[in-house]
Amino acid sequence: MWSSSSYWLGYIALAVVVAGLIGWLTVRARRSSKVTSLTKYKKTRHTKQACSYCRKKASGLTFYSAGEGRVVGICRDCKPKAERQELLPI
Repeated sequence: MWSSSSYWLGYIALAVVVAGLIGWLTVRARRSSKVTSLTKYKKTRHTKQACSYCRKKASGLTFYSAGEGRVVGICRDCKPKAERQELLPI
């Protein structure tokens, strides 16, 4: 009839199928989570933010630590104003 080695092969095949099923369920659960992938986030277009001084929309703001622990975003045009006020860049 069946030899003992064929039983072992059956058990190994069953273990491989179960491990594959667990892996597939894990990947599927990760995809449906509410955590945003960093690589997908970097590829999306971001909205421009307003400069804290002149209120112009700029894509690349430099952030500084202002008085009382406030954070301000400064555009390139207003950068000399921030340096005159001796704001610390973040």
